[in-house]
Amino acid sequence: MVEGDAWDITNAGFIKFASFVDDSYKIYDLISFGIIGAIGGIMGAGFCYVNYRMGKFRKQYLKTDLRKFSETMFYVILTGTIMYFAPLLTQN
Repeated sequence: MVEGDAWDITNAGFIKFASFVDDSYKIYDLISFGIIGAIGGIMGAGFCYVNYRMGKFRKQYLKTDLRKFSETMFYVILTGTIMYFAPLLTQN
């Protein structure tokens, strides 16, 4: 005989990051998991599209070593600036 509720989805404990008092999921929790998965899939598709467009741009316009170096430095400075100022956005 099986114990428990038929609609519970339990955490088998393959990888545990923390312990919770109630570690079982309900079947309706799958809706939020599906939404998170769909958002992740859309973001992944957007990343692939941007990467494809940047590749076409590079192949068409970045022919010389100076332009390739300038593009690299632009992205380094942009990323460094964003990462420097990002914590300031979360402070109270």
